[in-house]
Amino acid sequence: MRWIERVIARRPMNGGQPIAGVTLGSSDSPGKGFRVYLTILLLFAGALSAHGGTFVKADVTTLLGRTFFVDDAAIGGADETIIQPNAGNYIRSFSGLLSTNQGPTTVTITGLGFASFVQAANNNASNIVVSITYLGADGEVGGGDDVYLGTRTNHYSYAANGEYAARFDPPLVAELDITDVKFLITIAPTTPDGDGRVSFKLGHIPFDGLTDSPKLSVAGHVNGMLPTAAPRVNLAKYQFSAGRTTNSRFRAAFATDGVVGNMNSWRSQDAWNQWVEVHFPIPVTIASAHVYSGIDDRPDRVIPRFQIEYPDGEDWITVPGSEVGSSQEPNTSSEVAVTFDAPVTSDVFRLFAPGQGARRLKELALFPPNLDPVTGAELGFPIGADMELNAAHRR
Repeated sequence: MRWIERVIARRPMNGGQPIAGVTLGSSDSPGKGFRVYLTILLLFAGALSAHGGTFVKADVTTLLGRTFFVDDAAIGGADETIIQPNAGNYIRSFSGLLSTNQGPTTVTITGLGFASFVQAANNNASNIVVSITYLGADGEVGGGDDVYLGTRTNHYSYAANGEYAARFDPPLVAELDITDVKFLITIAPTTPDGDGRVSFKLGHIPFDGLTDSPKLSVAGHVNGMLPTAAPRVNLAKYQFSAGRTTNSRFRAAFATDGVVGNMNSWRSQDAWNQWVEVHFPIPVTIASAHVYSGIDDRPDRVIPRFQIEYPDGEDWITVPGSEVGSSQEPNTSSEVAVTFDAPVTSDVFRLFAPGQGARRLKELALFPPNLDPVTGAELGFPIGADMELNAAHRR
């Protein structure tokens, strides 16, 4: 890929580099000469660019972060299939983060997402090659001031219908003089046998006035300004909660009242396999949790073993990464932050405490995803986030 970038870098244009003199087609389908050029470019780029990760089946917004140049990926609509050696060429206005005549701007593109809902035979690509080009002041392909940002090759393994996303590692970064905000996204499927296919869901792209065009999402940020942290919001706070058993006045409602205190806690009877459920009016996506248990200054009263679960029909599924403590090594902390292996979406979650005993839960906090904008790793939230740590309730 470095060789490709160096070759293109020698072409003069707009203080940057033009990709080539090409034939212009429609706004969403550049002309034949351009398609031939991009196909050749992508064949080289696919072989030379570093593999930047994998397209995985996941909610695009959750996986790629909170700031997007374009964010249209969604199920629904007709389908378009790209068949190797062809490439799909799509012009989009990156107006989510850029404005006309913005001037000198550092543009960082961190990933791409789309949706697919067809048979596996039309999604057999093993890699997807993505190239991004800024179309300069005229917003036209081949206008003499186009700037090629680069190419990333990401593995692809179609699993089922849904949204797919991949992070670019490393991101595509360019210093641009932004006048118009149009960019060209070129996508090519590949397989070793030369018959790679990838299918996209189509829809109306209102800002660009397009109909039946692939619904794509492009994530990133500008001028080195990383997305701000997600709001510190405990989604469980004030939601309806219910416990398997209740001891006197210490109702399950105290587990979601937003106050961590001895007298604001759910307490169960001394029985087996206690739990507290939290019910939401609509499905929510949870990526981490805080569990405040026990009684102040009494480490022997904390919940020694627990896990977060969600329902699947009549069964309860343990959220991967949420198990704390065991019969051999019980939990001894009254404040535990748990980060899930992957976000889970449901309208009901519960804390399940296996074994026998009287359980004391001061608060169960459930949080939405909070991804590192560079690595994409789940950051979780610090203990005490969106919580009243009220000393007046100590005893």
